[in-house]
Order: sequence, then C-alpha cells, then structure tokens
Amino acid sequence: MKKTTAMMALFLTICAAVFFYGCTNKSSYSNSDDAYINYATDMQLMYHIGGNAPMTKSDKGYYYIGDDGIVIFIDKETKKATPLCSKPNCTHDDPEACDAYLNLTEKPQIQYNDGYLYALCGEYDKSYINYNTYLMRMKPDGSQRENLTGSFNFYDFEWFIHRGYFYCSTDSSVIRIPLDSPKSEPQILYKTDYYIESGLRAVSQICAYKNYFYFTADERNEKEEGPGLSIKCINLDTLEINDIPKAKGYQVSYNFFLDNTMIASYYDKNSDENVYLKCDLDGNVKESFFTIAHKDNLRYSTDGKYIYGDNCVQVTRKDAEKQIITVYDLNMNEIDSYAPPEFENIVCNNINPQDNEYFIFESVDDNGERILAMADKSQLGSIGGETIKFTELCKLKWAEKKNSNYYVEGQAGVV
Repeated sequence: MKKTTAMMALFLTICAAVFFYGCTNKSSYSNSDDAYINYATDMQLMYHIGGNAPMTKSDKGYYYIGDDGIVIFIDKETKKATPLCSKPNCTHDDPEACDAYLNLTEKPQIQYNDGYLYALCGEYDKSYINYNTYLMRMKPDGSQRENLTGSFNFYDFEWFIHRGYFYCSTDSSVIRIPLDSPKSEPQILYKTDYYIESGLRAVSQICAYKNYFYFTADERNEKEEGPGLSIKCINLDTLEINDIPKAKGYQVSYNFFLDNTMIASYYDKNSDENVYLKCDLDGNVKESFFTIAHKDNLRYSTDGKYIYGDNCVQVTRKDAEKQIITVYDLNMNEIDSYAPPEFENIVCNNINPQDNEYFIFESVDDNGERILAMADKSQLGSIGGETIKFTELCKLKWAEKKNSNYYVEGQAGVV
C-alpha cells in the first residue's frame, strides 16, 4: 500500500479508538435520561471506547470473559466476582468440566442484551477439519445455552448486538441478522467492490450509536485499485449511506458521542494541532469543540458524565514517562487526573470509560498474578494524579489445562 495510505490508516486507528451503534425506529429504544446508552437494548459502547473490554453490564451486575474463555459474574450489590458456574464444589480449573467456560472463536467478547447473554462460539465438525462459528445465546445465570444462528458461511471479524439485530463485519462487508429470525439470510448493509483477498479487512471499526452505524472502509485491492480509505455512516432508519464529511481538506475521524452530537477530529498540519469538532450524527460539522497540540495527542472517550484523555499514544511512543488519564467534565474543564495501575510488561493498561459507577479492569497483585479489579468512580475529583485505588475481585487465570477446545496459548477458542 502506498505510504500516504498507510499514514492515513495509522491516523484513523489512533483517532477512532471507539465503537458505537443504532437500529430500527422504535420508541421503546429511547435511552433513559440518566444513562449514556440503554445497556439493555443497545450496543454497550462504553466497554469498547479506548479499546475492546471483554465485559458487559446487566441489571444485576457485570460479566467479564477472560482469555481462557471463562465467564466471571460481578455482583453489583455485593461486589463479589465468581465464575458463572452452577456445579457445586467446582474448582473452575478444567474447561471441559466447569460450565463457566465458553468455546470462543475469536478474541474474548460477551454482551448482555434484553435479558440474554451473547457470545460468538464455535466447534469442529466430526471431521475435525471444518470449524463452525455461530452466535450463542444463554440466560444470565449461564443456563439454556443455544446455537442461535446456525453456522455462518462467512468469516466474522467484529460484532455486537444492537436494538434487535446482530451486526458483524466480514472481510468486505457489513451485515446484520434480526434476533427474532436468527436463521434468516443475513442482510448486507454495505459491501466493498475492492478488497484484498488475503484476509486483510476492508471493513473495520464497526460501531453504532442510537440509530446510526459507523465503520471504516479501506477499498483497495492488491493492485491499489479502488477509492481508498473513508469513514461511512448508515442511517438505520432509512439505510442511507453517507461518507463522514471532510473539514478543511482533511478526513474527519469520529471519536466519541455526547447526546445527539458526534465528536470528531482531524489533524491541522498548518497549526500542528488536533482539532475536535461537534457534528450531528450524520457527521456534518456544527461547531468547533477544542484543540490540542499534536505532540500532546490524547485518546479521548466518555462515559456520558466525564470525558477521559488518555496519553497512551505518547507512552507507547516513549514520549511520556508514564500513563496518565486526565478527567474532564463535558465542557472540557479538567477536574482530575490519575495513573492506572501498572499491568505486567504492557505499556498501557486500557481502562474503558464504562458506566458512571465503576471501572473494571485487569491488573496484577503483589505476587505478579493477573487479577480482575474494580475501582469506584466516586474517587474521581480527589486522586490528583496518583494511582487510582482499586479492589481485587478474583484471579484471572483459572484453567491450567490448555489442550482443549476452549484454550490454546495466546488464542482462545481455537485448537
């Protein structure tokens, strides 16, 4: 790919580290006044902003799924975390015996929606040659697991549930399947005419917010033919597809959303600044929001109450000594800053915005063992740049056996 294309792709990857969505025009899908999104019906974008957190929120607590495929339930009232297993006296260390494990096909991801939990699972057929992927649905207590869709005849990359539909991207398209007719033919929302057939994605960064669906399309083939890189928006009421407009000749990249406003950005090489704009949900620029020096580039995200500026890009590039997250109100007035706990040898510990009450994330204990941790957001405003205080919930490594369909070193759900 040409150098300019590669640079633009890097820019978009840094700027658009967020995910959101939308769907059918039903009044029952209106969001409550005190919530960023409706976690019971909408894609839970607050667990995808700033990186993909393998967790989801329900009315009674949270579910976290680790690299080994084990589902952990975190009770909101007691703040206790336990594997989602109904077997008495189970030690949860054998994926083939403990029923808290899911046979995941890709990176860990789970979503609560309308009284059910969903995950992409898979299994080999009797020949042990063909691997079949499907959408699994189960009750919040882990019971009544079922293959909801049947096996897909395509390779999926990113997915989520939103307002009655299962959405996912393939190598060259965006599709959706209605949950009330899960075995129906997938509806193609967008398909690229140009893409590289070697497994590289032409469609990525799918997300939705309210009744809008957003994604990045890199429409080029191996011969560099095609229109190139763009960011697109689908109105899920009309299915009309629009390109996110450009500002001052630069491609605008969506970053996060506030109420009925999209916050987008572009790099202004004349001023050497990253310019943030308020746009409508179609991507049309309404007004300027704020600017920041390009050298101080932060990755911004929100939980609907606060805006978080994470300097992880600087840390990754060794431009900063440590990771610091700055907390702003919705008018970009700074109210606090904190350092996330150090996590093994990983440069940045991604703590997604999540809801207004807690951060839930991976960390390490005093013995260097991986743990699941929780930090109360009530401390925001009084941390003053120090490491955020957190409570250990449970260990993260449960399965010692790695020779099953459930766990292979470095990749879950593939043997």
